[in-house]
Amino acid sequence: MPTLEGLYKQRKAAYEHHLQQINEFEFVTQVRISAVQDNNTCEFCLAKSGQVFEKSEAPKLPHTEEGGCSCVIGCRCQLLVLIADDF
Repeated sequence: MPTLEGLYKQRKAAYEHHLQQINEFEFVTQVRISAVQDNNTCEFCLAKSGQVFEKSEAPKLPHTEEGGCSCVIGCRCQLLVLIADDF
């Protein structure tokens, strides 16, 4: 069974790859944080869910800031892409 640290490293690598892909496409203008909606999701992640950012200002995931995610199984937030209206 993977450790929490191992899961964090996997999630961070997946996020960095996803963000690189997002930045390659001009038609992606913004991103939205999406938290898993289940009993394992902490209040911090639930509060961040739905927030929208310009793709150049996308927050670092998984959440690791002081006072951030306290999910027992680690942060599972993801970025959803928002596409320009004129695409």
